[in-house]
Amino acid sequence: MEGLLEMKTFLLSMAGAFAAMILFIVLGFFFLFTLIGIAAGAKPPHPDNIVLTLDLNAGYPDQAPSSGFAALSGTPGFIDLLIKLKDAETDDAVKGLFIRGADFGFGTTRAEELREALKSFQASGKFVIAHSQGMFGASGPSAFHSISAADEIWMQPGTDLMVTGVTFETEFLKGLFEKIDLEPQIYPFYEYKNAPNSYNEAGYTEPHREAMVALANSIWATALDEIAEDRGTSAGQLRTVLESGPKPAETALELKLVDKLGWPEEAEEAAKERAGGDDAEMIDLGMYVSPAKYDSKAPLIAVIGGEGPIVTGGSAGGSPFSDPPAFASDMIARAILDAAEDEDVKAIVFRVESPGGSPTASDQIWRAVERAQEAGKPVVVSMGSLAASGRILCLDRR
Repeated sequence: MEGLLEMKTFLLSMAGAFAAMILFIVLGFFFLFTLIGIAAGAKPPHPDNIVLTLDLNAGYPDQAPSSGFAALSGTPGFIDLLIKLKDAETDDAVKGLFIRGADFGFGTTRAEELREALKSFQASGKFVIAHSQGMFGASGPSAFHSISAADEIWMQPGTDLMVTGVTFETEFLKGLFEKIDLEPQIYPFYEYKNAPNSYNEAGYTEPHREAMVALANSIWATALDEIAEDRGTSAGQLRTVLESGPKPAETALELKLVDKLGWPEEAEEAAKERAGGDDAEMIDLGMYVSPAKYDSKAPLIAVIGGEGPIVTGGSAGGSPFSDPPAFASDMIARAILDAAEDEDVKAIVFRVESPGGSPTASDQIWRAVERAQEAGKPVVVSMGSLAASGRILCLDRR
């Protein structure tokens, strides 16, 4: 009897300790989120002379994490950076932007979007200085394209500039499937719906080849035209120079592909000097907060994003240790409908970055977009680098 009493006492003690631990964790999270909320709502100190910094080698997602522990990381999404850069145009304290160029590639779509953002930033009277530690063009021209609009492009001595064109590779599995006696049952609706070809073909069909060649030529021609415009030369001359092979930094300077040779810290010092010398402060663009954010009277534009495969449903169970599907139809549709009902929201920007997915989920999102338009809210779509039928379906069924 005495043993049973001791066991009961022990189990009660363990249960109490476990309950106390759970309570401690819950209160800890509550305290942490309270501090984050206070910090987010407080107006940070604002220096008089700011040079924003942006490292294009960092792995930015298209949109910032919005759930789970990933949301606490503070990692900005690429679209957040573009918005912050736009906000900085009206901030008199921001004098310019210092960019660390990408080594291997930045993405074709991102390079085009960033270039347009830089030109708008410069049009507001601010400078852009970029520094590169070499560009290796296996990923196409995006590394050069993303910084070509800079007022000054610095390059580290001893490095190379290699921008030789655009290539695509496709893996075909028909031969493998024949060896293991497997028959894929994946069929294209039209000849240019090329995804099933990876399973059904041993090589490119003519429509598939036509599509890939047209895309490669379009990317290369657009990059050449815009880089040539930025560097003050012709697209034909630039193409000849770039396609003739890699260029050492010293040769790139002679050909006026870059403006100066120097080390990263020297380029930083040049940016600070241009912004006011020792009084200038370097602030990461991802951490920058525009004073305009605190203007409660300003009209609101809701930016709603989806990234990843389009799927039905909502969160993945609400666990803080797991992220829900990034393009879940319940979450995206509800966000659009909430913005449509908010009187302070005057328009909606719908950012999509998706390889496609469920037609059912796409229909649900499409209907939410239509209802927002019926409520009188303009919906502007910003497309990222991935495109597929499911993504288009959620924008326009016609």
